[in-house]
Amino acid sequence: MHADFDAELAKNPPDNINTLAPVGYTGFRWATQIDPLWNAYYLALVIEMGPAIEQARIPVSEKSVFSYRFIKPETDGRIFEENVNWRAFMETSYGVAEEAAKKATERKAARKAGKEESTEDANESPYVILCDISDFYSRIYHHRVENALKWLNAKPDVVKRIVEVLQVFSGTVSYGLPVGGPASRLLAEISLNSVDKLLRGEGIRFCRFVDDYRIFCDSKEEAYQRLIFLSEKLFNEGLSLQKTKTRILTAKEFMDESKLLMKFNQAEEENVTEEEKLLRLAIHFDPYSDTRVDDYEKLKEQVSQVDIAGILGRELEKSRIDPTITKQAISALRVLEGEQRKSILSSLLKPDNLHTLAPVFSRLMTVLRGLYLDLDSITQDLVDTALIGLVEKGSHIIKIDLNLAYLVQVLRRRCSQQTETLFVKLFRSNTNPLVRREIILAWIAWRHNHSLTDLKKHFKALSKWERRAFIVGSYILTDEGKFWRKHNDDSFDPGEDVVREWFADRFNKNPDAPL
Repeated sequence: MHADFDAELAKNPPDNINTLAPVGYTGFRWATQIDPLWNAYYLALVIEMGPAIEQARIPVSEKSVFSYRFIKPETDGRIFEENVNWRAFMETSYGVAEEAAKKATERKAARKAGKEESTEDANESPYVILCDISDFYSRIYHHRVENALKWLNAKPDVVKRIVEVLQVFSGTVSYGLPVGGPASRLLAEISLNSVDKLLRGEGIRFCRFVDDYRIFCDSKEEAYQRLIFLSEKLFNEGLSLQKTKTRILTAKEFMDESKLLMKFNQAEEENVTEEEKLLRLAIHFDPYSDTRVDDYEKLKEQVSQVDIAGILGRELEKSRIDPTITKQAISALRVLEGEQRKSILSSLLKPDNLHTLAPVFSRLMTVLRGLYLDLDSITQDLVDTALIGLVEKGSHIIKIDLNLAYLVQVLRRRCSQQTETLFVKLFRSNTNPLVRREIILAWIAWRHNHSLTDLKKHFKALSKWERRAFIVGSYILTDEGKFWRKHNDDSFDPGEDVVREWFADRFNKNPDAPL
């Protein structure tokens, strides 16, 4: 691809899947799953620019910009500094506001004691602006990215290729980065670098994480001036602030609002809520770690001290759940004991509750997908019945193709007559390759030769995503699949060749391994 870039881009262009992803109960954002080969190439190009991008940004030591600080790629694949993150952003913001509030209190005390002359703003307090950019990724102009990269004066050919790939990804329109993935994250950062430096040049103390800003001011008047300044500079970049999320708070109000998040690393306190206990936990388990057994037992012990059922019960009583708390509680299901987990799932999977959980539906499906084979048959039946019911009743939740794809991933964990019939109907009625690919992968996992043999006749009409899945499936068709691959070998594109070679090696090593 790199050796003959223009020809490859014309002959085998990326086939990305674009779909809506829900945000809250009524909002949506545009999400992209990038063609895997082109995604790898896109990332490689951006990594080439990584050192130059990082060098051009405000240094980490200034504690202003906390998102996606590039490092030399590690052997485990990390390309961003782990300790410069959202938590550091929140802790630093809290600390700056706390220091400002402390100094304001000291000044007031000094004035009261007559040690300082009275001033007109004697009653003013420090303020914090909280704001974020509206539709950030989807509104980034490619020429702004291109200019920012060119200013780095490094690897002009790489810059040219990055911009050409972005234009193909976006359907030739001149704006929008694919949401998600480290390559887009780093390009988004360099696109805001000019605004960061303009803020610093004005002597404005700020903290930023991706599109979230915290700007610190000595008075309300100064807060409005700085908000106007930021809005103007973003507007010059084709961006704007979200009106409904822009707020000006006193430093004390900001600190009070942030206390829940700031208690993560603090010792246990009196009157701490179950929700606060939950949010302190880092619910992450690496099954490949050398200390995985000890890590799992430690996490299990921590989760056992939190009333997960009570937290979820309180959330479900609300008309609108708190997504942060609910996601964390759902994630905790991974390490709960069987009966407790079964009881909670029986509540979560009630039709009304599933609709209440709509903003975190994908998290619930991801957790269920991982837990499914550990559940007893009765609980598996409960899961199947609830999810099939959503489809059969035409729930608005699965009108979103991304949610439907997550649902299919759960149901494909076990084959049943009901699920098989449902998948056939969905494959015929749904045109989204994201959903159809998941159904093909289900047929492969179930070793449904009849479904794959029937699909073989329509191979050339399938999307690239479906074709690649079918190539994997052809290996369970034994001689029939072998003859088919030989007959179609010349028609496979480079991505399909990669899939065939990868799976052939895996299949030949262990033909009976789960698919």
